[in-house]
Amino acid sequence: MTSRYEPYREMWRLFSRPVFLLTDFLGVVGLTVSKLAADPWSGALAAVGSALLAIGFSLPVALFYQLRANAESLKILDTCNRAGIRAIFKSRQADSEELREAIDSAAARSSEIKLMGVAFRSIFNPSGEHTRQFRERLDDPRIPLRILLLNPDSDAAKRRAMIEKGNTTIEDIRFTINHGIPSTIQERLKRGGDSISVSLQQATKATLGADCNQKEISACNLHVHLYDIDPIALLMIFQESVFTEQYHLGRPKALRSGSCIGKHVPVIEYSSAADACSFLIRHFEEIWNLSKDITEDVLKLAVHKTQNMREGVT
Repeated sequence: MTSRYEPYREMWRLFSRPVFLLTDFLGVVGLTVSKLAADPWSGALAAVGSALLAIGFSLPVALFYQLRANAESLKILDTCNRAGIRAIFKSRQADSEELREAIDSAAARSSEIKLMGVAFRSIFNPSGEHTRQFRERLDDPRIPLRILLLNPDSDAAKRRAMIEKGNTTIEDIRFTINHGIPSTIQERLKRGGDSISVSLQQATKATLGADCNQKEISACNLHVHLYDIDPIALLMIFQESVFTEQYHLGRPKALRSGSCIGKHVPVIEYSSAADACSFLIRHFEEIWNLSKDITEDVLKLAVHKTQNMREGVT
C-alpha cells in the first residue's frame, strides 16, 4: 500500500538532485554578490540569481507533476493493451471521422460482418455518406452479413423512442427495414450474376415461392433479425476488430430533445482476440437466437422494388 507521504518524498528527491541544488546555490550566490557589486553588474547578477532560483524551485515541481501524469498515462495504456483495446473514441459524434476511418479499415480486412444496434439508418441509407471499403463490403454478396435491429413494434422500441424525446427512433428502424436493407439486398443480388437476375425476372410480383426464397437468400448472403428486449449495446463485429458502444436508459437533462443519446458515450474498438470479445460475440449470438427472422420479408421488398423499377413503377 502506498504511503500518503510518498508524494512528498518524491518531491523532496527531485528538489535534492545535485543539478537543482547547484542551480539553487548559484542563484543564492548571484543574489548575494549583487548586493556587493556596483552598477551595472549589480542588476545583472540579481537578474541571473533570481532566474537560477526560479529554475531551481519551479522545474522540480513541474517534473513532479509531469512524472505523475506520465505514470498514470502509462498505467492506462498498459491496461488497454492487456484488455485488447485498440482504440477509444470519445463518441460517435465527437470523433466521427476517426471512427469512420477505423471502421473502414476493419471492414477492408474482414470476410464477414455482424451488426447489432437500434436502427442503423445512416449505415443503410442508400443516399447516405459511407466510407469506401465499408460500403463495398456491405454490398458484396461474398461477405456474410447478419443484421440485428430493434423490433419497431416492440415495447422496447416504444421505450427507446420515449427516452429519445422526439427523435424518430421507430421511423428510422422502419426506414432501414423497408428501404435501406432492401437496397443493399438489391445491390448484392445484382452482383450475384446472371442466374440471380433470371430468378428475379421469374418471381411473381405478389409473392415468392419457398424455393425461390432460399435461392435468393443464399445468393445475397444476408440475414436480418429483429429483437424485442431493451438494447444494451451497439456491436459492429469484424474479423479482426469489434466495435462496441454501451446503450443507456438514462438521459441527461441538459441533452436537447430529439438528440440521439447513443452518440454521446465512448466507442471502444477491441481486437477480436481480446477476452472481452468472447463475451460480446456471445451476446450477439444469444440475441440472434432469441430474435425474429425477417430475411424473407425484406427479400420480398427488394424483389418487388426491382420489379417496379423495371416496370417503371415508383
